[in-house]
Amino acid sequence: MSQPTPTSPTANAGRPASVAPSRTSWWRRNAVGLALLPVAVAAALAGNGQRLQTLWWEGDLHAVQRPGDDGIVRFVDEYDDGHHRWAIEPAVSLVGVVPATTLPGYDGSPQEVQLPTGARLWRVTLHVDAPSDMILSGCRLALADADGTRWEAGSNALQSSAIEPASPCTPPGQVGPTWLPGAPRPTTDDGAERPPAYDVDSYVVTSGDAAPTEVWLWWNPPEFAALPLSGPGGAGGEVSSGG
Repeated sequence: MSQPTPTSPTANAGRPASVAPSRTSWWRRNAVGLALLPVAVAAALAGNGQRLQTLWWEGDLHAVQRPGDDGIVRFVDEYDDGHHRWAIEPAVSLVGVVPATTLPGYDGSPQEVQLPTGARLWRVTLHVDAPSDMILSGCRLALADADGTRWEAGSNALQSSAIEPASPCTPPGQVGPTWLPGAPRPTTDDGAERPPAYDVDSYVVTSGDAAPTEVWLWWNPPEFAALPLSGPGGAGGEVSSGG
């Protein structure tokens, strides 16, 4: 009679059988990491939020400069790109803001303007005093209402055979000195010399029901000048129904 063949011992002989880790043990081993996870997430979100807030805060207009009792904003700012640096310190006052239907043509004659349905065109006139050797290029202008909604000049929302003025703060063709990249010093093109005092017009397209209360002028956010259309410091700046 044949005898049963003995089996060879297995590699796990004498050892306890392996047991799959339970969920309880996994949570126990990772308790510290899990406890710190919300802190890490909150820190990451806070860091991103702070960076976004910094970018928004530095890129928006929130450092307002207002006119004195004489209606003049003696604006103080500077340009600094790490290579070039100059002061921006014009004295600016508001002459008037009136509805408009035309733009000046190449020969100075009025040219009709075609606006989007329900839109309105305004002519904004500023008076500027600044040394003729001060760089004033690169300014921007907008009409703003009481809620801070603003409509900026040069919106390309209108059609006309005329061309909108190139700059809200310098006379047409008389921008004065500019500083080009790589140039050792500011230069003024022949015929582009700027007078020390002048009036300059800008044109702004708004919605038809817009109720602007201020003119905003700026070069580098966050600094901007706010000129009221009426009230203290707004002499001469009332909205008129004239064209």
